[in-house]
Amino acid sequence: MLIGGFRRAAGMLLPLFLLACQPALGATAWRLQQQQALDTAVPALRAVVKSAATETEVRLSLVLPDPARTRLRILDNPGNARGLEQAMRDQTCLAGVNGGYFHPDSSPLGLVVSNGRQLHPFERAKLLSGLLIVPDRQPKLIRVKEFSPSLKPSEALQAGPFLVDRGQPVRGLNSTRPAPRTLILTDRRGRYGLAAIESPVTLADLAAILATPGLFDGLKITRALNLDGGGSTGLWVHARTGEDLYLAERNRVRNFLCVQASP
Repeated sequence: MLIGGFRRAAGMLLPLFLLACQPALGATAWRLQQQQALDTAVPALRAVVKSAATETEVRLSLVLPDPARTRLRILDNPGNARGLEQAMRDQTCLAGVNGGYFHPDSSPLGLVVSNGRQLHPFERAKLLSGLLIVPDRQPKLIRVKEFSPSLKPSEALQAGPFLVDRGQPVRGLNSTRPAPRTLILTDRRGRYGLAAIESPVTLADLAAILATPGLFDGLKITRALNLDGGGSTGLWVHARTGEDLYLAERNRVRNFLCVQASP
């Protein structure tokens, strides 16, 4: 499945570099091949990782906002009316990705809370195994069984499946259906990240990539939750100078995750 490519102004991206010190070949199934920092409003990078077993290359983009300087919001998009780029600009976002699943009539699938207002109730489905919640301005990823209405999050989005838990790949994920992916992650330092996987990859391989120790310097992922993917996969980041970074979605979606500067 093809996805719109990244647009960038000349000179906006910092020079590409190869990782100097990689683990021994037997240490991990995935190795970092290339990484480039982006000159964007929030820290972001593009990377290529490679399977030591199959030589498969996976291209991904990762945004790592500072939770002390930003807030994460769920933006509703009734009728799938706006594309990602327009929605981000309309709400003065610094970065964002597509959100969760939705029904054929564009109504949300699972719990959606935006700015303290519940837009759609909690649902029970095998696919919807986790939630993104923002109970105290600090985004958290939790299992469905860990959720309680008493948490009263200002923002919430039900999605799935869980990819990484306690730093380990979740067992039983599909290993036969590759597709572009979108996800949200948290690390042991309390940070969160948004990622778009441009190369088609299975859920099992994606979980293995995210849980690979030391793959990205200083980032130890503890939990990761899959969002809507395939043709819905999209990522937008505001550039400091030049043209904004935009991995364009093929299909418009019902909601978005938006990183805004803290008021």
